[in-house]
Amino acid sequence: FKRLSINRSIRRISKYEKIFDLLQAINLENPQALINYKRKLNSLIKYYENGKWLKDYALDEQNLLPKKLKRGILSEDGFYNFLTEINQIIN
Repeated sequence: FKRLSINRSIRRISKYEKIFDLLQAINLENPQALINYKRKLNSLIKYYENGKWLKDYALDEQNLLPKKLKRGILSEDGFYNFLTEINQIIN
């Protein structure tokens, strides 16, 4: 059960990491273009707010995720600051 849960978290982290990277790149190049990516942004916000981000973060804190897994999205300050910054842009 725990292995299945960790695998689910790995897939989820990878999915949202790609979205996070895309939106960060767009934000650096042309912040106003983020308005065209509202669905992706909303999925990131939902991930952060629905408790799944916290679950993934806890797994990382317990060193239960593979070391090679890219996990910038689990940077608490980085992710929160990014969401705050782009929320000001699109609203």
